[in-house]
Amino acid sequence: MLARLFKVNGFKVTLVNVTSFVECFMYDTNKEVWEGFQKNIFIGVGKKVLPAILVVLYYLTIYLLPFFLIIPYIQTGYSPYLMPILLVFLTRLSIAMATRESMWNTILFPIASISFSLLMFSAIYKDKRQRGYTWKGRTYS
Repeated sequence: MLARLFKVNGFKVTLVNVTSFVECFMYDTNKEVWEGFQKNIFIGVGKKVLPAILVVLYYLTIYLLPFFLIIPYIQTGYSPYLMPILLVFLTRLSIAMATRESMWNTILFPIASISFSLLMFSAIYKDKRQRGYTWKGRTYS
């Protein structure tokens, strides 16, 4: 929303990788991580269900579905089945290297994609049930 406001007023908006200049520690527990992201994730797609589902489908299709190709590879030995997995790994590896992320982020990204999907669906559920989001002891609607 802030970026849109800048653009409307004639300012240029750019996405910049500043990971070498910034550190941020916001959460002490896994529960705080879940609640903090849950509070913002659905808002990030404008609180619209269709875009949220499309983002989840994208993550699951691009980052998780290729790993199911291991089954036909094991059955047939046909190595092109491994190509999508290799592409996912190389994409994540290049991002990890550019942002100086841990290699574990690359290895565990399929699990992160599942977690992202569950988080999005739980945020949609909370929003549609009008239960509000809890974060650091406060409840937001």
